[in-house]
Amino acid sequence: MIARFIAIALAGFCALAAPPASANQGFELVNPSSTASIVGLSYARHGSYEDGWDIVDLTPIGPRATGSFTLDETACYQDLKVRFDDGYERIFLNVDICDGGAVVAN
Repeated sequence: MIARFIAIALAGFCALAAPPASANQGFELVNPSSTASIVGLSYARHGSYEDGWDIVDLTPIGPRATGSFTLDETACYQDLKVRFDDGYERIFLNVDICDGGAVVAN
């Protein structure tokens, strides 16, 4: 009886101590360009970028470099817009910003 109570109590404690499934681990933004720097990064909840983009304050990411980001968002799936200093822009749809992965901006 006591062992069962302890097992139930430990299971409840472990459930409380575990991070939520949507814990934001952030992501890396990889610039594969040999000449252009990434100078802009914006994001919007997936499917709602037509309502406007939130702009990330970033230090430019030079050619063949990587930047790490953790966005202050509760939803893991976001649309990202990347802007290069040569004027090229690219939109990435439905990016999981919580899994700790990388986005290669090519």
